[in-house]
Amino acid sequence: KNLINRLTMVLEYIARLNNSGILLASTSPRRKEILERIGLKFDVRDSNFEENLDKSVGAEEYVKNTAIGKVDALLKSNKDILHNKSLIIGADTVVCYQNEILEKPKDPQQAFQMLSKLSGNSHDVLTCVVINYCNKDRTWNRKTLLERTLVNFSTMSPKLIEAYVATGEPFDKAGGYGIQGVGACLIHSISGDYFNVMGFPLHSFCKQLNQLVESGELSI
Repeated sequence: KNLINRLTMVLEYIARLNNSGILLASTSPRRKEILERIGLKFDVRDSNFEENLDKSVGAEEYVKNTAIGKVDALLKSNKDILHNKSLIIGADTVVCYQNEILEKPKDPQQAFQMLSKLSGNSHDVLTCVVINYCNKDRTWNRKTLLERTLVNFSTMSPKLIEAYVATGEPFDKAGGYGIQGVGACLIHSISGDYFNVMGFPLHSFCKQLNQLVESGELSI
């Protein structure tokens, strides 16, 4: 039902959006998969943005700054990228546990440490989506949206954590787990958007996109 609701918001515009030129500024296979679920067609480019910004600003500001940085880095390094494009989408996702930002673990030891912290506890998954869009005057504008989902982990033994780390799944995922994979076995419950935990809040994105099209702000 939720997917149907998302579709009804943008379904009538899908063909026009696809013809307008869309760029996803992320090589995340999960974001690509999520957007393809609603029929969007787009080019994919990696911004090569160095994700090393100051975390002391807090999780919300950090994830927003990183998402914007990804898009801006791509635009700066590829000045011709706006040709035949009307929509550029970027995003960043982090896990936040007790005000500590957990990104992708670099090695098995770090993955084990992250998952040990999350074991038996609740944490937030935050995603910021950046939407750069072109209006009828070919002027570029930007919207950002922030989504937060609460995730409750089951209590895990060290052996279970080691077994999960050994699957290799943690290493390209914020917080060291993937809800769409084997990591689902570790999660007791969530409160919020499931797709946000995967890395892209589909409902909020579709709602914002719908508003931009219906208001005439986004030219398609």
